[in-house]
Amino acid sequence: MKSEHIMNFLKDGSFSMPYYLIQFRKELSVSDMDLIVLAYLENLGDHFLFNPEEIQSRLNMTQMEIMMSISNLTDKHLITVESIKNEKGVMEEYISLEDFYRKVTSLLVERWKKEEEKGEEIQAGNVYEAIEKEFGRPLSPMEYEIIKAWLDSGTDEDMIMEALKEATFNGVANLRYIDKIIYDWSKKGYKSVEEVRRHNARWKEEKSKQQEQKEVEKPKEIFDFDWFDDDNSE
Repeated sequence: MKSEHIMNFLKDGSFSMPYYLIQFRKELSVSDMDLIVLAYLENLGDHFLFNPEEIQSRLNMTQMEIMMSISNLTDKHLITVESIKNEKGVMEEYISLEDFYRKVTSLLVERWKKEEEKGEEIQAGNVYEAIEKEFGRPLSPMEYEIIKAWLDSGTDEDMIMEALKEATFNGVANLRYIDKIIYDWSKKGYKSVEEVRRHNARWKEEKSKQQEQKEVEKPKEIFDFDWFDDDNSE
């Protein structure tokens, strides 16, 4: 079965082709014919009575093609065919897509993990670029290793950026100073930028109160005028 047949089935509107089925076709290792049959079965539900004649009429395929495709999908552990005795005691064959959904779920999780790792790599790259921009020069190999050590140890990228801001605010552009800030925060148990900012806000508030208290306690200057000094008389 050629690929254009897939388009014809979709145009016919007999069933819909799930996007994830096309997306993971390569990983599922299914042929055009198997893809059509699997898509049709997926539209029937996750567990249903196997009716080769109905599938044959709906997909315009021979019974041999249908049975061959069912065999292929079973061998690839995408579907299972099980015999169940009905109320009349007659054995009937049912198809279950449980293995198919389990496989697709596994592929989706794997793809999400890769995208997440890729996003982390991009974000980490932004950390290097941000530090270079603030320093106004390229980083040395040693500096790259220091930053990498922060990331490998689990230091959050946002914490590194916050430490960079604090170092820049204090007019210090070197990694030793930033490393000291990060170490100090780690020692105090700060695990997020929010915790750091709350601490800084409290510190500034306490410092402001102490300054106000000093102003209150500061002795007032008394103007000492010597009324008996002749130089002060006109």
